[in-house]
Amino acid sequence: MAFRIEKMGLVASAADFNPGWIGSHLQAPNVVVLEDRIRIYFTTRTRDGVFFHSRPGFFDLALGDPTKIIGFSEKPCLDDGELGNFDMFGIYPASVLKIDSFFIMAYGGWTRPQDVGFDVSIGLARSSSGDHFVRDFPGPVLGKTMEEPFIQSSPKLRFYEGLFRIFYISGKSWVESPQRQEPSYRIRASCSEDLVSWTRHGKDLIPALTPNESQASPDVFFFQGKYHMLFCFRGANDYLGGRGSYRIGYASSYDLVAWVRDDEKVNFPVGPDSWDSEMVAYPSVFQVGLSWFVAYVGNGVGETGIGIARLEVQRDVV
Repeated sequence: MAFRIEKMGLVASAADFNPGWIGSHLQAPNVVVLEDRIRIYFTTRTRDGVFFHSRPGFFDLALGDPTKIIGFSEKPCLDDGELGNFDMFGIYPASVLKIDSFFIMAYGGWTRPQDVGFDVSIGLARSSSGDHFVRDFPGPVLGKTMEEPFIQSSPKLRFYEGLFRIFYISGKSWVESPQRQEPSYRIRASCSEDLVSWTRHGKDLIPALTPNESQASPDVFFFQGKYHMLFCFRGANDYLGGRGSYRIGYASSYDLVAWVRDDEKVNFPVGPDSWDSEMVAYPSVFQVGLSWFVAYVGNGVGETGIGIARLEVQRDVV
């Protein structure tokens, strides 16, 4: 089975919204399809001295037209963590899952070490409305361990086979670049019955194409008898518009444990001289009726905004 991508264009950029809290980027889309609208959660950057500070929000699209904006959040939907907590320096990215009448958010909380640019752990928050979230705990549910010493981030929270599952990234090493150290990270998974106790699978899910490849934003969906994953990957250097920029990859699995990577089965190219001409990244897959779509970011890891593509099965390819 292979998929064909039909790009529908740029849907939203930071300039489309008026609230003062929205900054220079729309990053890391995560889609929740509601009864009367399509909600896209995102994070946005503002300057905090020499650093960026990220906060999550959302905008809504028409259910019958996933390119038409019909609403947006007037303020961040999750506040910063308290002084000294793992998320006091911002929230990026955020993934929301609707279960019954509750919305549950898995998010990356940022700290600022002295010798490297950042570190991230994963926390949980929940909401009854989907508009404003409250933390489950002041600390992370997935943080540093003996085998995962730094950067647990890019979570996608899903519910499959009776378990909550977080597909996330885990840091492998820091790589020297001309400007700064850059992290290398790979995709892993963890599961839970109660959103409190989490069991990590303890291994990388997707084989890397190069030793320092970084993988992010793993989104898993079930279709025609097996699980499919879209994710993005980049090189260690020159990835903000250069040769190492993010591209979207693909893998499949029958059991959520053993994954086979085959990027050619989802050909997701950059655009010609447009908002996504340098990179495509952070895919979020969603279904409306019988149709499948992907929300994703373009150049500058969301500096130019978020777009939508239609995801169609090529049934004649086995």
